[in-house]
Amino acid sequence: MIKPTNDKLFQKADTLALEDKEAEVGIAESETTHALIDKWAILNLLRAAIPGAGALLAIWAALDKRVVSGADSFGLTAGANRMG
Repeated sequence: MIKPTNDKLFQKADTLALEDKEAEVGIAESETTHALIDKWAILNLLRAAIPGAGALLAIWAALDKRVVSGADSFGLTAGANRMG
């Protein structure tokens, strides 16, 4: 998701000076260098938040005190004893 924005920023870095506002006259507002950097920052924040949420869930699962019942509590039997 970030690659198209990165590609546009790299293209702008090759063709424009980052501080030259006159060079971006006639460019759509969503395609200006400032707008692309803002979009990149949001995408990068989301990219970092996903593993962060996963880490928090993993810690929560590791610290959870619930008792997990084993397979023997289901009362399943096999072989000749399965009929009772």
